[in-house]
Amino acid sequence: MAKLHSINQFHPVGHGTFFSGQITLENEYDPDNYRPRKRGEFLWVFDCGSNRSTILPEMVRGLRKFSTSNTVGMLCISHFDNDHVNGLKDLLSHFYVEKLILPYASISKRLELVSSLDDNNDPEGNVILFGLDPAGALREWGLDDQVGSIVLVKGGAEEAGYPEENMLVFGEEEEEAPLTLDIQAYEEEIEGDDNYFNVSLDPIGGEYLLADHRIPATVAGVWEFIFYNKDYPDGVAPKSGVDLAEIAKEVRLLVAKKHDFYEKKDEETLKQWRDDLRACYERHFGTGSVPRNDISLCVLSRPLIQPQRGLRACRMYNRSVERYQHALVTIPLNKNQNNNSGLLLTGDISLDSYALDQMEKFFSTKRWLSIHVMQIPHHGSEHSWHGSLAKLCPHSYSVLCVPDTSANGHHPSKVVVSDLSNNGKSPLFANYCTRVVFAFHIT
Repeated sequence: MAKLHSINQFHPVGHGTFFSGQITLENEYDPDNYRPRKRGEFLWVFDCGSNRSTILPEMVRGLRKFSTSNTVGMLCISHFDNDHVNGLKDLLSHFYVEKLILPYASISKRLELVSSLDDNNDPEGNVILFGLDPAGALREWGLDDQVGSIVLVKGGAEEAGYPEENMLVFGEEEEEAPLTLDIQAYEEEIEGDDNYFNVSLDPIGGEYLLADHRIPATVAGVWEFIFYNKDYPDGVAPKSGVDLAEIAKEVRLLVAKKHDFYEKKDEETLKQWRDDLRACYERHFGTGSVPRNDISLCVLSRPLIQPQRGLRACRMYNRSVERYQHALVTIPLNKNQNNNSGLLLTGDISLDSYALDQMEKFFSTKRWLSIHVMQIPHHGSEHSWHGSLAKLCPHSYSVLCVPDTSANGHHPSKVVVSDLSNNGKSPLFANYCTRVVFAFHIT
């Protein structure tokens, strides 16, 4: 009997997010040695950052020990905040990334984000550069050969594709399908200059690729990833009335200046560069802004295999980082006989009842009901969890990536934790001394 294993862990990076998942598929017994044939492993990562950047090298080395591969099939970045991306250089120094998945965002959104970043947490401007010009940042870091392709996921309002009826039963999947990410990405020149293609001076691979978030990505036909990006491209700047194509040209010149003095690391020049970016944003868009966390790219991860024999979940939760405490959790199929072993990763997105309703419609109700574990956005901040939302969510376990779980910490909010606890959503905390690990085994 074939087996599908999914091992997932939120690493102990505290105020930040560093998640990794490993999908392993075993076929029927090998007739030559009567042992299961392992078809391969697919390693994927969601965000890689922390406010304590000094701990990230250790976390990346830990992932290298955990995995048998030095290749990450998919690295997904939810958004460009420092505590979600400042570990990229360490990660790419140890792993080759086949596909780097980023949210497509208009020039106004990108400027808004980089203009609001804390200078103290990004002393060399690496996060700003990555937010404006990902390919250029990789090139400056000398890591452009560590990424196969960069895929920008565009948003939209229509529902995701691939109906639930396409789920397979073990034995029906393609025997030789490789464990790599199959995503319908394509090359496209967008009209005007409001796009990453023209902001980047020399993108790796010649072009960035675009993907529509309505079409799920799959692995060997047995697993799917559905991306959700709220952002919509806009047309003109609300304050200056200047077309975004013209603003993109202005930003392209500023990016070129950063490339010019990158090696000099002159603090005064770097400060002036940051000030010029902020001035550009305020001149065209004003000092007020739409919440930047709406850029956050969400990912629903779930199997496409309907279990024949059973579904089992092992939750491993440790407080000492090095020693694990194991607890066995049985997952019954819900009343719709849906395979409820899904995981929803949210980054720092801002949620309210309307946003949750839109997400459910986008993913489809069947997929929505499959969610068993959900990352609570923005480290459990009440500013990203508007109202009593837990009763509207389908999951059983909540994971909060937080700096502190004491009563004095503002991350997580006591209001959010109380909402989750009172509605049976079992909050688990990944902080600086605790990781959360859970696994699904499907036969």
